[in-house]
Amino acid sequence: MKFIRALLYLYDFGDDWEHVITLKAVVETDAPLPHLLKAQNGCPPEDCGGPGGAEYWAGVWYDKAHADHRVALEMFGAHEPGWLDFEALQKAVTKLQPKSRRVK
Repeated sequence: MKFIRALLYLYDFGDDWEHVITLKAVVETDAPLPHLLKAQNGCPPEDCGGPGGAEYWAGVWYDKAHADHRVALEMFGAHEPGWLDFEALQKAVTKLQPKSRRVK
């Protein structure tokens, strides 16, 4: 059986977020699918200007003296840039599983 080892995923054609998704292994599992094994870094705010904009606004979030600090706080919220709510993400992925296979 042949597998695609990597694919390019383009999100938001205006901001051009490019993600390379790489297949590392194929395993058999009894876990309901889809299943979240791990996650790293939360999403940047929508329409922040792409990767360069996300980096800029993250820097502004940390700089309390910056003129746009309040805007950055509104964009990211109270959690620092890159924060990830793993439990909420895991619940969202679980909702994608067929109801008959969900683990509670």
